[in-house]
Amino acid sequence: MRILIALSLLLLSWSTTISALQQLHFETAHMEEDYEYLIHTVRCAVCVNQPIAESQTTVASDLRREIAKRLQAGETRQVIEQALVQRYGEAIFYTPPKTLATAGLWGGPVILLLIGVFCVRKVIR
Repeated sequence: MRILIALSLLLLSWSTTISALQQLHFETAHMEEDYEYLIHTVRCAVCVNQPIAESQTTVASDLRREIAKRLQAGETRQVIEQALVQRYGEAIFYTPPKTLATAGLWGGPVILLLIGVFCVRKVIR
């Protein structure tokens, strides 16, 4: 009996989430693409390594709603990204921006690879 109740609640929560997502209507396909891109690249502020597209927290739900509302108001993806960075910081995105401050993140792996190749060549000789 408990399992049946738990399954019913789970199905109810899924149907509510699905119906909320189906109610989003965008004027253009480009707006819908921007929405999908943003909800899959924005990190949930509460969850650990989960995009807001997959998260069921109220924070993620609010962010999805805010992104949809901003897109429907005519804001571009870049404007929305800037607003999210101002509010939550650069860690809100999975991919950090390519700036001087994050040069180590982007260039570090290449430098380490070159050092590794140099060491291997030196050992082989």
